[in-house]
Amino acid sequence: MNRNEKLLAVEARINLGIGLLDPIESIENLIFKKTGISIIKKRIPVDISGICSRISDGIMAILVNTSFSIGRQNFTIAHEYYHLMYDKDLDKYEKEKEARANTFASYFIMPEAALDYYLEKKKISRKKDSLTPDDVIEISAHFKMSYLATIVRLEKNEKLLSKEKANEYIGLNAKELAVSNGIFTDLYDVTEEEFSAKTDYVEEVKKALENEKITVGKYEALLLEGGFEDVVFGLDENDYGVVVDGRIEDYM
Repeated sequence: MNRNEKLLAVEARINLGIGLLDPIESIENLIFKKTGISIIKKRIPVDISGICSRISDGIMAILVNTSFSIGRQNFTIAHEYYHLMYDKDLDKYEKEKEARANTFASYFIMPEAALDYYLEKKKISRKKDSLTPDDVIEISAHFKMSYLATIVRLEKNEKLLSKEKANEYIGLNAKELAVSNGIFTDLYDVTEEEFSAKTDYVEEVKKALENEKITVGKYEALLLEGGFEDVVFGLDENDYGVVVDGRIEDYM
């Protein structure tokens, strides 16, 4: 069955009580408070933005790699939220499934109506390639979406940028653009948090084990998926390597 990820993104915002024109101030707080999905952030030593886990009775978690920028982390949370809500099989990788999750994430963070409203309010033309780098960084900052993901959206979905112009803008430094426009650069910084969590995940997984809803092996697997290696192995926090925020094309 075909699904319209743009429509799902609109419905998800409505269900979570977020207005279609409003930027999401903290997506991790929103998802945790409204859904109970655990948001675990830590440095992990592989070039992935995040993963999610789910067991049958609704215990869910999103693990986010803090070696990427905050804007990228925001996109990751929305991407993984889509998988948890709409994909039955989380273990099977499919390129089409990842593309759907990316479309959802983009429109969840920056709804089409909100972008239209923003452009109209700022009197920015929709003529192709009329957007300047300053316009792009301001759109990125307003919606709290990474600079690169914003460019991809404006090129591939909105057709406001040509491929040539998009490639030119990708080569610019987002932090320098932010500074020159008087925008706080936090969105474009790598946080490198060793560990932070908004979660009841460990207790819920333990409860599922005690109630014999899962096996010991499944219990350990779920803790590992949730980023709780120390609970399983009794380890101190690892000294993870840093992954540089890479090409958005790989993720989009």
